[in-house]
Amino acid sequence: MTNICRLLIIACLLPIALVCWCADAPAPFIRYRDQVVFFGDSITAIGVYSLPMSSFFTLRYPEYHVTTIRNAGVPGNTAQDGLNRLQSDVIEQHPTVVLTCFGINEMRAAPRDPKTLETYLATMTTIVQTLKKTPKVRQILLSPPCVDPNGKGNAIWYKTSDDAQAANAMVEQMTDGLRALATREAIPFCDIFHPMLAIQTSMKAAEAGWSMLPDGIHPDGFGGVLMAAIILNFMHCTRPAGSVTIDAVSNTITADNCTVVDLQVSPRRVSFIRTDTVLPLTVWNAEHGEQERVMLRLHSLPSYREWNRYPLRVTGLPVGRWQLAAPGNADLGSYTATQWAAGIDLSPVMGPWTELGMLMNWMEKTQQERWAFTEGSVRKIERWPLSDVQRLEAKEFKQQLIDLLLQGNANDRYLLMDVTHRTSTWVLTRVGE
Repeated sequence: MTNICRLLIIACLLPIALVCWCADAPAPFIRYRDQVVFFGDSITAIGVYSLPMSSFFTLRYPEYHVTTIRNAGVPGNTAQDGLNRLQSDVIEQHPTVVLTCFGINEMRAAPRDPKTLETYLATMTTIVQTLKKTPKVRQILLSPPCVDPNGKGNAIWYKTSDDAQAANAMVEQMTDGLRALATREAIPFCDIFHPMLAIQTSMKAAEAGWSMLPDGIHPDGFGGVLMAAIILNFMHCTRPAGSVTIDAVSNTITADNCTVVDLQVSPRRVSFIRTDTVLPLTVWNAEHGEQERVMLRLHSLPSYREWNRYPLRVTGLPVGRWQLAAPGNADLGSYTATQWAAGIDLSPVMGPWTELGMLMNWMEKTQQERWAFTEGSVRKIERWPLSDVQRLEAKEFKQQLIDLLLQGNANDRYLLMDVTHRTSTWVLTRVGE
């Protein structure tokens, strides 16, 4: 065979090889029109990780149309409490994805009952096996998060730092037991405990008094987003937010997960129209400064540095300071030409993307509150002295009402992701030497 023939064969096979190599990249765990249930205790109920994840699905994977997000977290629940309501709060909601996270409340029983760990793992085994038998359900087993020995608050679960260290030791045993359970049952297991504990340990060593668990148990905004990031990375939901690079000398554009048109460049002004395919996450209470605190802190961690970045890079600008503006946002920050050439991460900045993100967060929170209110209200009705027929009718009515409310909310969320809401004009203006 001649060298030319060999080269022709290689040229033909190379694209095929590249396609096969790309196909090996893990697909996101979520699928089209998934219905997700977050199943757990108060850490789930307060929404610190479920809300960011819910918003992330819509903002970063809009084409998946994840339709209903249900928060089946109940404060104070142990795994046994969860098992008692597994049928009504999870299985009867017809989920396709269930994320289960219990274990922290077992700490209250641990000092009195040496068999707490054994009972916990046996109960979690029953939950996992029951969900495995449920048609169409794909489950992910989550470890509990760590606790903070220096957390301020009611300290229901422990009274001293030594107690907290013992609590973390027990959570580690739970984590090991859950990992073994997941291996036996051939289901996915996401270890939240070890990554959170490692970050907590390193941050406390660098900054006295630092905590992401203010009361020792429940994550704050950063802790919740960190939990969400750990789980989303495990689920291979790692699509990056949009990024743009503009060369102001050659008037060329490089854009990923967005499009840029109508680029206009002059010595004192650069403007363009940007349409994002997907958007960065906005933390829930970003109006109180949480957006900057959480995103800067998250991006300072090597493992999560690229998780939510939203970079804009402009090279070739004349020397000076250049201020970024967008509709409704006259000052999104001013940086030197050198800084713009290196790239600015805009994810901590409050801009048009955070306005849409905040609205998305509000809708996600409303959806989870509607689920909880309707579920709780109808549950009271089910305790009335009803006949079997009436009880069945009440149950069917409850399910229809919940489905209707949540589907309407999901439709509204995806209407917000319309292209018009993802398009805006950005302007860089030279404001100083």
